[in-house]
Amino acid sequence: MPQADFGAETGYGKAAIGHVETGRRNGDTLRIAGVADDAGVFQAIQADATGGVMADAILTGPKVRLDCLAVATKTLEELREAVTAIEAAIPDLINATSAEDITDTARSRIARVLHEAPEAKTGLGALIRSLCETFEFSPTALYADHLAELRAKGFVASGTEVARHVHRVRRQSA
Repeated sequence: MPQADFGAETGYGKAAIGHVETGRRNGDTLRIAGVADDAGVFQAIQADATGGVMADAILTGPKVRLDCLAVATKTLEELREAVTAIEAAIPDLINATSAEDITDTARSRIARVLHEAPEAKTGLGALIRSLCETFEFSPTALYADHLAELRAKGFVASGTEVARHVHRVRRQSA
């Protein structure tokens, strides 16, 4: 989509869109995301908003192959490594409720899970992005359906998730 057209849909001028693209200006990310409906845009917004914490790494390096088959194959490899690490840590998690409940060996196994899980998550994010972009699926519709399913199953409450988590963290800190 040309910059002028994208700008018209987001309420920005052509020059402003150019400045957002080159990093000289920050745009209203929610407004841009609502128009773009692009998995890469959503990943970039999440990474920018959190400084990369709990966000999928955006795979753009020179050694990355982003075709669907390569991404799917690498994602399976990362998932297998994460599953292996999780299975090894299951005995450590059975009765543990805090750091005081685990041995150094258990801590090492849990650390391995925490190393492998983000790698698998990054692979899944890249796979979702690759499939959505290649086969023209809407990430907005995909995640709206997913969230609705989680809510219907009682796994996610309605309301503002940020407010809920901030409240929980403040209570724990008190």
